[in-house]
Amino acid sequence: VGGGGILAADGGANALAPGGARRRSTIQQVRPSVVVPAETFDCLVSGTVRLSGSLASVDNLTAGDRISAGFTDCDDAEGAVLDGDLRIDVTAFSGDIFSDQFLLGARVTVTNLSITGDGESATGSGAFDMDLDLTVPLVSDLTISGELLEVSSGSDSWLLRDFAVTVVEDGRGIDLLFPAIRYSGTGTLEGAGFEGAVDFVTVEPLLATDDGYPGSGEVLIAGANGATIRATVISNQTIQLAIDLDGNNVVDDTQQMPWSTVGPLGAVLIMVNPAPVPLP
Repeated sequence: VGGGGILAADGGANALAPGGARRRSTIQQVRPSVVVPAETFDCLVSGTVRLSGSLASVDNLTAGDRISAGFTDCDDAEGAVLDGDLRIDVTAFSGDIFSDQFLLGARVTVTNLSITGDGESATGSGAFDMDLDLTVPLVSDLTISGELLEVSSGSDSWLLRDFAVTVVEDGRGIDLLFPAIRYSGTGTLEGAGFEGAVDFVTVEPLLATDDGYPGSGEVLIAGANGATIRATVISNQTIQLAIDLDGNNVVDDTQQMPWSTVGPLGAVLIMVNPAPVPLP
């Protein structure tokens, strides 16, 4: 979702005008009447999106507005391909949606929504609250929080409970192609690779400064009987796991492994920020 994707500002025609010709579209091209019947549009590169909604104004978003999108292999030139259903119920808004400088609060519902980019894919179903701040030029500050989100990647699946994840993209640096991306969050994860559930909290935000994996940061993961894993990023290639098996605050084992083997937390990050960092 973030500062790009279906909320990206690229102008455009009246995409949801009833009776209009079929045109390429993103949600920011929507300038509808109060109730908009479902209509299908081509995505910028390939695939389609079926849009419908109910908006109070033709000029801006307003609390109480609803936008629904059904994606079919939609590549809108935002670094990812979307497939599945998304509904956005606006709870708060200030600014101008068409200038790409605004504050947005919304309840987001996803149903079998898959996001694929850089050879990685994750699929989610559930509902969460979203707060998106685009008031600072070249900076996108996104937080999602909720009680339950189902996430799957390949043959593995997880339940994310009682979570809050923040992703900040800052494009004000010298590298105009790849913004600095900072991840932080807390929550409970259960499913593939775990016995029961584990709690996670960001000790130091994960920071990616190019098109690779994060190059710094630390996450603490806590399991049953006080057992913990402290995951410390060594580089954008390697992460170190300090494992305390019995909760006595003594490290029993230390392992270093490639980022690509990390798995569940990477799949969660893909769901909240599909491009451009190829997290596992």
